[in-house]
Amino acid sequence: MSTDHISVCVCTYKRPKLLTNLLRALQKQETEGLFSYSVVVVDNDKNESARDMVRSIRDESTVEMEYYVEPRQNISYARNMTIEKAQGNLIAFIDDDEFPVCDWLLHLYKTQREFNADGVLGALLPYFEHEPPSWITNSRMYFWARERPVTGTVLVTGNTGNALIKRSLVGPDSMFNPDFGLSGGGDPEFFEKLIEKGHVFVSCREALVYEVIPPVRWQTQYQFRKNILQGVNSIRRFRSMNKSILFRLKWFGKAVLGIIIYALLLFVCAPFGKGPLFKYIMKIAYFAGVLSEYARVSIIKDRSQLESKST
Repeated sequence: MSTDHISVCVCTYKRPKLLTNLLRALQKQETEGLFSYSVVVVDNDKNESARDMVRSIRDESTVEMEYYVEPRQNISYARNMTIEKAQGNLIAFIDDDEFPVCDWLLHLYKTQREFNADGVLGALLPYFEHEPPSWITNSRMYFWARERPVTGTVLVTGNTGNALIKRSLVGPDSMFNPDFGLSGGGDPEFFEKLIEKGHVFVSCREALVYEVIPPVRWQTQYQFRKNILQGVNSIRRFRSMNKSILFRLKWFGKAVLGIIIYALLLFVCAPFGKGPLFKYIMKIAYFAGVLSEYARVSIIKDRSQLESKST
């Protein structure tokens, strides 16, 4: 019997309904006897709002589940606590606004073994609470509209929405950076630093996780602000990772050129509907975020400014 054990790490903050859906889905994971697994939940709400709900599910579950609280409201601190509490030799990450298919862990595990990878990242697909306008899905701006890499493709970045890594990769000098805890850029930095050290992460297109997309996230203003923040975080990561001045100058030039090119494309694509226009406006927003961070002008500081100003 395999001695491999996966600790599924979940951070949550005031999303009781979504967390309930996730934890119930995690009870149904197939293993084929290849590994065992348990769940670690860290509540980033100092008032412990998820405690009773997690306890209720744990009492009726056959899967071991532990609940902890990180009172400092910062997703990086919460993620680091899940790692500290994880008992498995493998760690899986999934967000509290997501839910996996029943063979999610199985596909991640088999891919990790097949390619002898340090980590595996699965596919993230949307689950819409309501049917979105067709021009949004046709824009191909969103991650779910992009082609998923073939299983085994070596990756250059990653995120915690759907991932499996070796527990041995993380330690005091390779945890999530609290400086990105409010802006949401901590997981790409985490993976990119591990990749710089020579660790190999591959894709698994069969390991499916669905992200619940509420209507507020369809709004142009929300997406515009989100893309600005992503641009800001890109430059913050470069600074954190001590990228060379030449590298940063290259990105500055890329941002300037990108804004010019996509601004021109707006005029060219105007007759073709909202989809292409939306796509190019979001790219302009991303590069505007890059330039704003070079200029040290804070347009968007953290994720709290996204939904609160989109309603």
